[in-house]
Amino acid sequence: MTEAWTVATLKDALEGAFDEGEANISFAEAGDTLLLVFPDHGDLEVTVTVAGEQMLASTLLWPRAAQADTASFEEESLRTHKFLPLSTFGITSIDDEDWYELFGALSAHSSIEDIRMELRFLGTNAVQVAQAQLDAAPSA
Repeated sequence: MTEAWTVATLKDALEGAFDEGEANISFAEAGDTLLLVFPDHGDLEVTVTVAGEQMLASTLLWPRAAQADTASFEEESLRTHKFLPLSTFGITSIDDEDWYELFGALSAHSSIEDIRMELRFLGTNAVQVAQAQLDAAPSA
């Protein structure tokens, strides 16, 4: 693609890029962000924004306050995030609460195939991170 994607042109393209039922795509409330819901990943929500030359896809994981040992988790995340293809960890604040998020950035000129691949990897990675946290949690 030579022209940069806009949220509107990206929505139209993504609606034809996924298999039927793989992703539900809509505009978020503000209208300047896309919301993708992946039913096969437990209704995982991924937001996509386009700003200038960059596109950002992200998903919230869980509140930072819910993490038993934030220092250990954050150190482990920084040491191992390179093993998650096309994704990295971050902390974002929503309504004065810090949340862990997983995100990926792309060029606003990326092909629809690359964007679809990024979104699929992000969803798969988020599920793997959540499962790893469940597996690591102490038994009750």
